[in-house]
Formats: sequence, C-alpha cells, structure tokens
Amino acid sequence: MICIQDKVLDLGLRAQELHLYMQMIKVSDETGTVILKQQEFRDLIDVQDTRSIVAYLRALESHGLVYYVGRTDRVNTYKLNNKFYFK
Repeated sequence: MICIQDKVLDLGLRAQELHLYMQMIKVSDETGTVILKQQEFRDLIDVQDTRSIVAYLRALESHGLVYYVGRTDRVNTYKLNNKFYFK
C-alpha cells in the first residue's frame, strides 16, 4: 500500500507527473532511492518521449518531492522525500 499526503494533491501537478511520482514510490527501495535508466522511466508510465519524462522529473524536483542524486553508466538515481509518502 502506498499513501501520500493530501498536500501533494494540492501542488498542481499534472496527471502524468503524479503518475510518475506514484510509480517511483512503488519501485523505490526501503530508503526511498530510485535507480532507473531513461527507458525504464518511460516504461513506468508508458511515455516514449524522453523530454516529457525529464520535464515531469523536474516538476517533481521543483516541488521537493524528489531529489536528483546523480548518474552513472546511463543510470539515474533519485531520492524520494519521505515527508510526503509512506509505503
């Protein structure tokens, strides 16, 4: 089960951004870390445009829901802000 705080819904996120956020929570490890390639992000929400995924991730970052940790070997690492969800 995944629960998010009500204030996440009040941030004005678009449906695809919220969908990506929920899917990131679903695939995160116990520390809230998400390690995925761009293709895996696209597959999570069935979007083929990488620019759209980048825009969604930036929107989530701008609201403090996720933090970009870094990139190694074409794999991106994000950390979810655990103030907004639990699973």
